[in-house]
Amino acid sequence: VRSRRQRQMCIRDRITYEHISGFTYRVTVSTYTNKDSFTADRCRLEVFYGDGTSDFVERINGPDCQSQNAQYPDCDHCGDLIGGNTKKSLYVTEHTFPGTGTFRITMEDPNRNQGVVNIPNSISVVFFVYAELIIFPSGSPNSSPYLYYPPIDNACVDVLYEHNPGAVDQDISNNGSSDSLTYSLVSCLGNGGAVIPNYTLPDVWPAGPDNNISIDAQTGTLTWDSPQRPGEYNVAILIQEYRTVNGKAIEVGSVLRDLQITVLNCLDNNPPVIQPISDTCVTATKVLLQEVTAIDGDLLPPDNVNFQIVELQAKGDPFEVQGNKAVFDNKSDEIQVTQEFRWATQCNHVRAYPYFVVFRASDNAPVVNLVDYYDWRIVVNAPAPTNIATEAIGAGINVTWGYTSCTNATGFRIYRKMDSIGYVAPNCETGIPASTGYQLVGTSNGAGSTSFFDDENGEGLISGQRYCYMVCAYFEDGAEGYPSVESCATLRREVPIITRVSVNNTDATTGSDTIKWAKPTEIDSTKYPGPYNYKILRKDETSDYVAIYTSNSSFDLALIDTVYSDSGINTLDNQYTYRIEVYSDDSLVGPSRPATSPWLKAKPLDNRLELSLNIDVPWHNDSMQVFKQNAVGVFDYIGSSISLVYTDSNLVNGKEYCYSITTFGQYSDSTLEKPLINHSQILCAIPIDAQAPCAPQELELDSDCELFYNDLTWLNPNDVCDTTDDVVSYNIYYLSLIHISEP
Repeated sequence: VRSRRQRQMCIRDRITYEHISGFTYRVTVSTYTNKDSFTADRCRLEVFYGDGTSDFVERINGPDCQSQNAQYPDCDHCGDLIGGNTKKSLYVTEHTFPGTGTFRITMEDPNRNQGVVNIPNSISVVFFVYAELIIFPSGSPNSSPYLYYPPIDNACVDVLYEHNPGAVDQDISNNGSSDSLTYSLVSCLGNGGAVIPNYTLPDVWPAGPDNNISIDAQTGTLTWDSPQRPGEYNVAILIQEYRTVNGKAIEVGSVLRDLQITVLNCLDNNPPVIQPISDTCVTATKVLLQEVTAIDGDLLPPDNVNFQIVELQAKGDPFEVQGNKAVFDNKSDEIQVTQEFRWATQCNHVRAYPYFVVFRASDNAPVVNLVDYYDWRIVVNAPAPTNIATEAIGAGINVTWGYTSCTNATGFRIYRKMDSIGYVAPNCETGIPASTGYQLVGTSNGAGSTSFFDDENGEGLISGQRYCYMVCAYFEDGAEGYPSVESCATLRREVPIITRVSVNNTDATTGSDTIKWAKPTEIDSTKYPGPYNYKILRKDETSDYVAIYTSNSSFDLALIDTVYSDSGINTLDNQYTYRIEVYSDDSLVGPSRPATSPWLKAKPLDNRLELSLNIDVPWHNDSMQVFKQNAVGVFDYIGSSISLVYTDSNLVNGKEYCYSITTFGQYSDSTLEKPLINHSQILCAIPIDAQAPCAPQELELDSDCELFYNDLTWLNPNDVCDTTDDVVSYNIYYLSLIHISEP
């Protein structure tokens, strides 16, 4: 057993793996020890692969031991000094697994340091670290993340402590995609991989108001704010990898880092401070430049004494990508250092989620080198398509665009909206937000597929509407680029455009509707020479279209009336749909889009009626006005709604009320008349109390144990709910709870 005086730093850090080919992987165990800790040093470690086999793996880094020190007669390599008294050792081997499955690669080694504050009897507790490898039957093989920052950051009492592993996924592919990483604090493990008995996180030794340890699940920065007691502490960070497969995130592997934190009493030293920088984005093929500054913490007021030299470095995804890698030269020669981050991005760097950069600033204080970490997110976005154009052809619109920048795009998404809003994407916002009113109407596959014909899946677009389009490139991992500018077009006026279907009279036998339409103005007279005439077709919910009217014929459509009154129909019980067809002699030129009359419905509620419209028209209805019949039979205006739903309240249950609705709408084609005004049928309905009363609110209980009473109060639901006379009495329930005290 080592005495406290002999204790040396010993960190068995983590296991990582890298796919070679087939089922063969390179496995690496990384450890950090004091260079003089001969008892903790290992020439070789036994690694268990999780498939029932194990190997003794030799250390492979550093100079030849026999030429360095006779204390290592058995070792071929002695490890590398990485600053101060810290030695890094790498144990590397290759192993072929038997097939698919989940394999927990483990390493167990005695012993931890004596006196670890948050591990009872730590000198007798072994190190245990693992990496989980999942080999799937299909899909790309996985390599674990690589951890660039070593676990050697020490801490000072009453000073905020930070550590970040600087993890980067090794599977960054040619198209920039990689697995996402999540971080969590977990218990340190001991014998056989079991949780160490009575292990606690450091912030309970001792408990205090400023003694909280946590980790950012996305960035991996561990923060301890702040250590209260000197000593050695052990924590474990679990890094899990997730990959999106068929739209679902699945775990593909994990790595456990076992971290030792040594807390010392430090005098007159504060950690350096990295000046904040904003998360950002860059358009692929552009160069991102960002200056980063770190200042020694003792340079800042009020502690501007005992200045230290600051070293600033950076690790992260942009330094490991395929193609142009980011550049950031470490700098460590001043108490305030500024260095430039530079990344000449490429199209293969476009991906759906951010690249992470972790900056690390450390000072050169003589007792403890204090550090500061700063996490920075960069999103690489695809450029917008260019030269978008639209052309009306028949019943559809052909959309074309150019895209020569990112040929690795999977394809394009085409969005449509009626009429223009002049949308210009804000910086860093890709795709098209739903709030713009644009809707996805189609896709084209392949970076060279730069046209799309929109005819509403064969049904044809609506004449009289102005259609606007925007296009975005999208990529294999779901990333979407900036949208193009808008381009708009209106269909040729080759068919009639219905502008009115309105109920004139509500009756079961003598009801009538008025139908009105705008005449075609751009019929191809060579193809359809005339004479021309109209046919009106009508249907209800139970029948198909039947022709109800044929106009006279003329070579000049301006001479044919475009208003028709459909009489002798049941407008009390039926909603009718109309369609107008234009003919050249006996040849159909084309039909209008169908349109219905506004159909009023009522839902009886307690002391109110909910009125709504069922309507299907080719124009857009902006609002409706509601009219209610008064005692002398006149319909008075009582309100309006833009949602085509209106609730009339403060009614008397059991009494009949009658209503009609007037709608106001328009086409986006400015040459058509507006507003389009249409009337519903008259509908009568009766409010009925079929709802349970609203629950009493703000129930309060005031008890007097000496006078033996309970006083209950609550708000009257009639005062706070949408009713005036719903509650007439209350039932009060109680449950008797008997408490018996132990003698």
